[in-house]
Amino acid sequence: MSFRFECWIMSLTQLFAVVSALLYRNNGIKGYIYRTVILVVLLSTYQASLNFYYALCFMVFIFRAC
Repeated sequence: MSFRFECWIMSLTQLFAVVSALLYRNNGIKGYIYRTVILVVLLSTYQASLNFYYALCFMVFIFRAC
């Protein structure tokens, strides 16, 4: 398999993961809807970035707890 054509897709899904993980400040119903839509787009394009999203959420949780 060649990954040269998937580079921009991987980068885009990493951006979606970062945006979704940083939307924790918006706890209203809009925030949950935005996060859900972004996660669906993220999983629809490149499923391997879900681990990156989990790591970001864990990091945000740790920084928020400190």
